Amino acid sequence: MTSVLQLFSLDGQTALVTGGTRGIGQAMTIALAEAGADILLVQRDTSNTETKSKIESLGRKCTIYTVDLSSQPSVSTLVPKILADNHSIHILLNCAGIQSRHPAHEFPDSDWNLVLQVNLNAVFTLCRDVGAHMLSRPVDQYNRRGSIINVASLLSFQGGITVPAYAASKGGVAQLTKALSNEWAGKGINVNAIAPGYIATDMNEALIKDQDRATSILSRIPAGRWGAAEDFKGVVVWLAGRASGYVSGEVVTVDAPYPVTSSLPQHLANPSKTTMPRRTLKVGIAGLGRMGKRHALHFLNRIPRATLVCAFSPDPTELAWAQEHLEPENVTLYDDYEKMLEHGGLEAVVIVTVTRVHAEMSVGAVERGLHVLCEKPISTDVEMSKTVLTAASAHPKQKVLCGFSRRFDTSYRTAYSKISRGDIGTPTVIRSQTCDKLDPSGFFVNYAAASGGIFVDCNIHDIDLALWFLSAEKPDTGLKVKSCYAVGVCAVQPGLAEHGDVDNGIGIVEFHGGKMAHFYSSRMMAAGQHDETEIIGTAGKISVNARPAMDLVEMHEANGVRREIVQDYYGRFEEAFVREGVEFTDACLDDSPLPFGLGSAVQALEIGVALQESLRTGRKMEFRVDGGRIPS
Repeated sequence: MTSVLQLFSLDGQTALVTGGTRGIGQAMTIALAEAGADILLVQRDTSNTETKSKIESLGRKCTIYTVDLSSQPSVSTLVPKILADNHSIHILLNCAGIQSRHPAHEFPDSDWNLVLQVNLNAVFTLCRDVGAHMLSRPVDQYNRRGSIINVASLLSFQGGITVPAYAASKGGVAQLTKALSNEWAGKGINVNAIAPGYIATDMNEALIKDQDRATSILSRIPAGRWGAAEDFKGVVVWLAGRASGYVSGEVVTVDAPYPVTSSLPQHLANPSKTTMPRRTLKVGIAGLGRMGKRHALHFLNRIPRATLVCAFSPDPTELAWAQEHLEPENVTLYDDYEKMLEHGGLEAVVIVTVTRVHAEMSVGAVERGLHVLCEKPISTDVEMSKTVLTAASAHPKQKVLCGFSRRFDTSYRTAYSKISRGDIGTPTVIRSQTCDKLDPSGFFVNYAAASGGIFVDCNIHDIDLALWFLSAEKPDTGLKVKSCYAVGVCAVQPGLAEHGDVDNGIGIVEFHGGKMAHFYSSRMMAAGQHDETEIIGTAGKISVNARPAMDLVEMHEANGVRREIVQDYYGRFEEAFVREGVEFTDACLDDSPLPFGLGSAVQALEIGVALQESLRTGRKMEFRVDGGRIPS
């Protein structure tokens, strides 16, 4: 007769896990390893190795696969890659999930689509592909082929408040689990789901911080406390192994009474206590112009681990906007930057002011022990930009990030992943453009007075992409500029000439070692924003946004077929800006590495300034390998 311990043993099995780097997912992943399974861990990148280290300390194997679950093409490559590496999958645990909170009548399409992609579309794709893999092999001696465990939610049944996308996605997960079980239970694949109750994790940060909601929820929990990640270890091992051999199509709720553990926040374990359950990053915003307002609203509403506590602007109009939109949310307003830096408890500053003061403000914040997220570029002056690098080096505990938003865009990250693994051979040429819709108001003419010029302000994104993509094969070696040459015209906004600037510019950059870049910038697009990149390698090429589109809709009319495109830069990269804030916040709170360093931001500015000088003088700027300028 089989012993009980054998029923729960996962020796010799391999589990594929998403969402295993923290919280419930990490606890369940480690539980599978403790029961004997090796782990294939799906992560956004390889910067977080905590779970991997814990698994390996148990004597189990752990392999990290990097996938962006918000990108369906990226998800679709995962299982084929794993199978090509000769792994066999016995257990699938779909735990990754994201949350977005807005009143239903204000819920943005972009948030809806993102939540459904990560929480439901990716789950189905992995279930389908892993299920096909399991069905392709014979049953074992126990008539089993494998186990699939999805993570649903109590909101699969209850719906929730201000979380329509999350509730819809988790309802879908519950029904998907039952549908797959109907097909596969008789073929040796058990498909079940776990529905967590109210658990003290990052995803519930907004509820936990709301003392009234938290207390109300607690009053409805029979156990008298919120759940903890450790509460999921037993159920996941049960569903993964032979012990649950005659259980399939079930949604198991983990919401029962257990003894209160000391690891839980006090006000969740005891409603009479008011201790804050989790620490959030206390953030201040410097600058409330076009982008400053958007950053402020992101940190206020869309970055769960951050709390916007203060904001600065010297502009009365911007402060009037903040009095309406930020002050009611307990955000303290300042018209003096130095005074804002003294705000009690402030931990990080997001700098979105005019470019010429970026470096000075960044250095001031770093020297006060604050983390800094600074909008690009970090200065219009190369030497000033280096002062930020020096300050960051002198204060290694502070996180200092330059906000190159495209590095956080799903499409660009997918392109980089493909290039870095050699899909197009050696990346050799990049053509990249940033083209704004024509603004007849004169905004860009006034803006040019302090922007540093079209190559420093506009093409700086494309320059950063060139440094990123062209060094993807050997990211530690970097690129050395050989020459820069630029030309431009004022086609629709002649006032730009007063500032030595243009509304259409083309820059050519050569790098030592045989690589080159072509940059185009424009302020006169008729249809809308068109930012496009093409990376050409020795074995292929990758294009990003070659055919811009707002959505998948095409209009077929008497004059032909047309589609609409986004109208401005923010419309194209909204989600990238949010992800930038999330990853910056995570790095500050977890003391984890930032996605990239400041060195490339300084080099990008050096190239932008050289192109701007070439534009104004008509000369080709040439450089030695050591970076020194060759006199022209």
